[in-house]
Amino acid sequence: HERHLCQLQRKLAKQVKGSNRYLKANTRIAQKKQQQANIRHDFCHKASRKMVDSEKSVFVFERLKTRNMTKSAKGTLESPGKKVKQKSGLNRSILSTGWHKIQTFTEYKANRAGKVVFYINPHHTRQECANCSHTHPDNRKTQEEFECLQCRHTDNADRNAAIVIKQIAIKLLSDSGAELS
Repeated sequence: HERHLCQLQRKLAKQVKGSNRYLKANTRIAQKKQQQANIRHDFCHKASRKMVDSEKSVFVFERLKTRNMTKSAKGTLESPGKKVKQKSGLNRSILSTGWHKIQTFTEYKANRAGKVVFYINPHHTRQECANCSHTHPDNRKTQEEFECLQCRHTDNADRNAAIVIKQIAIKLLSDSGAELS
């Protein structure tokens, strides 16, 4: 779909604004974008349904501020933004994934099913070691690699962060003394 949309946009650029061909191309682009939105919406519903239908009774998400993460990098005339193209690509990929929609759908479906959703502060979860809890920015070597400087534990960075988030949620539940029924 993405490639077809790009082709349509290139064709639109060649058309005379206001002509019948221009209007047809514009309509096709709008239809493709609507298809993409529908696919994204459907995926979010199916993913949240799959999670809620599992045997799990507690779901934990990072409290990600998607709106802040996808702010424009353009800046102002006095202080223009840096790496604007990369930032716009990152924004597009964050929004096309639909993190917030998946969380919202999971929350209301879990509520209906009598299950619980928790949100964890994501601060330093990417830098903390799941093995020894040592937190340091250099623990995260690359986007994919995690190696603790203290205990030399290595893992995929996302997997390590998921384990840290799970440990934080377990600690939160055990410290609060709350019972789940």
